[in-house]
Amino acid sequence: MFAPPYFGYLMLKTDVEEEAKVAHMYTDEELAGHIIKKASAWSIPLSEENLLIEREAEDITISVHYRKELDFFNQYSKTLVYDIKVHKPLRDASGSMR
Repeated sequence: MFAPPYFGYLMLKTDVEEEAKVAHMYTDEELAGHIIKKASAWSIPLSEENLLIEREAEDITISVHYRKELDFFNQYSKTLVYDIKVHKPLRDASGSMR
């Protein structure tokens, strides 16, 4: 029962890592939009409130925090909490490391 939410978490984590790799090409607002759109594709309830992008001169950190509510036969519910934190070096406009 936990496989689909966990699978979505793993896929979103991969997507966030990929967005961090190309962060030099986008503004923080554009990155947030990309990540929220990808989360939606995995049925993950994500908004800008759940997303923190910290860009420094040479690196970027993207943090995602969300909860997924599971309902078991209308008798028991469980809240799963997921955290993703990705830290990558920024590249310059040519694609090489700064």
